[in-house]
Amino acid sequence: HAATADAVLGLCLMLSALDLWRYLETANLPALGRLGLWMGLGLLVKGPVAFLIPVASLWLSCLSARTWQPVWRALVNRRAWLTMLAVSLPWYAYAYWRHGQTFVDGFILKHNIDRFTAPMEGHAGSWFYFAVVAPLLWMPWSPLMLVWWGRWRDIWRDATTQRALIWTVFVFVFFSFSATKLPHYGIYATPGVVVLLAATA
Repeated sequence: HAATADAVLGLCLMLSALDLWRYLETANLPALGRLGLWMGLGLLVKGPVAFLIPVASLWLSCLSARTWQPVWRALVNRRAWLTMLAVSLPWYAYAYWRHGQTFVDGFILKHNIDRFTAPMEGHAGSWFYFAVVAPLLWMPWSPLMLVWWGRWRDIWRDATTQRALIWTVFVFVFFSFSATKLPHYGIYATPGVVVLLAATA
């Protein structure tokens, strides 16, 4: 009796991560344009989180590399911005035209900001919620992460695993601050987790 869009959002986030990392690796502008497409589709599926996670990962990756060129190139890339807006903005404009302030109050405020600031529907949890839930989400592969125990420098030295770690940690830290906690929020970390698991082989 429930229909959630998190699986589709997970696909959009995976595609966003792959093209974000391609862009960071090679300054690939077509990849940046596709990133705009995936974020636009994610905005349709679930809202601002589809924009927040890739943008935060871009910013933190550049901060760790001590270079801001990729950020500036992304900010002035009209193709990426126009693609994202062309995909998402018509629906947002229609929803606002059709429902007015009710759309803003319901979709933007209640299901995004209010969920973050206060527990909804009894879904509260401690700061350690995802420390318990995350290993269960990726069973039976979660034990592979033990390979990285004590080897955080190895992760950080490799650009690919570093970016995967940044994506993963941002998701878990950000949603640990959320007052409403649900297991599927952890799924948003999947792009980073999959790369870290693959790198254990």
